[in-house]
Amino acid sequence: MGAATPVNSSPSTTCSGTSTVFPLRAELYQCTRKRLSGCAAAGSTDSSADRTFGAIVRGSASSAKVGSRTFASRRCWTTERRTASSTTVSSRPRLRRVEVCAFRVVVVIVCVLLPAAILGDTVVRKRADSLVRRLDSGGGVVKAGSIQRTVESPGRDDASAVLVRGGVVLPVDGPRRAFDPGSVLFAGREILAVGPVAEVDAHPRRAGATEVDATGHAVIPGLHNTHLHSGLLRGTAESKSLFDWLRDYVDPAHRALTPEIARAASELAYTEGLRAGTTSVMDMWRFMEGSAAVAATLGIRATLVPYVADLDGYDYFETIQTNRELLERCRSAADGRVRSWVGLEHLLYCSEEAFRAAAALAEEFDTGIHTHSSETTWEVEQSLERFGRRPIAEFEHRGILGPHTVVAHCVWVDDDEIATLARHGTAVAHCPCSNMKLSSGPAPIGKLRAAGVTVGLGTDGEKENNNLDMIEEMKFASLLQKVTTLDPTTGDPWDILEMATIEGARTLGLDDLTGSLTPGKRADVVTVSLEGLHCTPVLHGRDFNVAAHLVFAASGADVRDVWVDGAHLVAGGVVGTADEDQVRAHAQEAAEELFERRAALT
Repeated sequence: MGAATPVNSSPSTTCSGTSTVFPLRAELYQCTRKRLSGCAAAGSTDSSADRTFGAIVRGSASSAKVGSRTFASRRCWTTERRTASSTTVSSRPRLRRVEVCAFRVVVVIVCVLLPAAILGDTVVRKRADSLVRRLDSGGGVVKAGSIQRTVESPGRDDASAVLVRGGVVLPVDGPRRAFDPGSVLFAGREILAVGPVAEVDAHPRRAGATEVDATGHAVIPGLHNTHLHSGLLRGTAESKSLFDWLRDYVDPAHRALTPEIARAASELAYTEGLRAGTTSVMDMWRFMEGSAAVAATLGIRATLVPYVADLDGYDYFETIQTNRELLERCRSAADGRVRSWVGLEHLLYCSEEAFRAAAALAEEFDTGIHTHSSETTWEVEQSLERFGRRPIAEFEHRGILGPHTVVAHCVWVDDDEIATLARHGTAVAHCPCSNMKLSSGPAPIGKLRAAGVTVGLGTDGEKENNNLDMIEEMKFASLLQKVTTLDPTTGDPWDILEMATIEGARTLGLDDLTGSLTPGKRADVVTVSLEGLHCTPVLHGRDFNVAAHLVFAASGADVRDVWVDGAHLVAGGVVGTADEDQVRAHAQEAAEELFERRAALT
């Protein structure tokens, strides 16, 4: 680990045109910030840039059609490229620079805020207002957290490069190391270089790269949520044991669910997760054609797993046939970002025939299987009573275990079951917050990992967590191990960070593609601010504490930037591929309809 040294930020590309479609609010946010930061720097009065800003302001009347997820796109036609050697300091008097900057602030207020108010674009109004308050002297370098649009569609060989420079880079690529300070360079969807600042600066593709100044930020791989349920029951299904909770709250909601409500739930869940640094989810849900469309538009990776149940009384869930139809329609979509698997709700909801049909379906489509198991002692007792075997042994008997199977929870597995999971190469999705909230118990994570079982982290659903913050989930994953084993050495921050990143990717069969900051892998990159009081002090060298900060101090609210496949989806904590106000409004309306429908069925 290198000693911390100051990063001399040199101005670089700030705002460039693109063919990627983003919401109008993100467009204005980026280009307005550019003009403000420019005037706060060297007092520049570039007339072409001024004309660009005026054009963007005039374009504010273009609407963003959020309901159908199609957005108007405009260009910021001017790109200013300055280098350390070409940047000149204005010889104008200091007073003149202040006058110019003040004039441009007035232009923002008159030409952006007032038209936004007239047009009723509340999102633009709030973003522009925040920009006026956030004037900085960052020169031409884009600060981490500033809108930085992807210039080309991901995957092009000639894609412009992006350099995330000067942050504390934790690649999570095997060795427990950090580049402090370090950089990540990627072009299109592929990571080109990761390492110390000077080393990455020497890369041939560094020249002309769009530079993001990550000083004061941790730079980590995207987080993988390996067990999620979209839903709209948050805060309404409280203080119940698991099977009472399912019977009284969750299953009645499934009876009332419609495709439109299900889609709104996925839109809410995926947007919330993405905003907090999640780049990949495995979602067990219903009517998942809508979920696939949401994931494709939002830009997140998604593994879609329908609930399948066939025992008497559970005929309102998905079926093997509807799972087949989902696979036929979107076995792989959105250039591979969106995939479908085979799902089984629960051992006590599905017949042996359903399990065997699921295994055959997964083999036919060469895909994975996901289900729940051993979440409570009652479930284990029921399995022994009904089948004469513990749940994992029954899974083995029914033929679903294997390297492409992921089992959620595994709280009450014994040593023989752990050995069985390891022998088959079956992975586990650990959901500590859910297991605590439902009083299910603590999963034996130390034993599972020691036996060679891959363990990823999951939030479970919004109703049993009650948020989808994977950074927060890391903290609880560590603390739950410590308090239940009475061993303070368990739940090491590096172990937990691996579970949320590379182990999560391995759980989903994506570790060859993503999960670590490794050259050749996809550019799924997250920056996390370390500048808050709760992350102070940040120490380097032998006292390095950033991994501990990420697990124990940070939260999803500290995430500033998220790239998936090289596309800049979150900047400044703002999701650029969805209107968060509209997502919330859709979810609110859908939830109210869901509860009305559920009440009518009781």
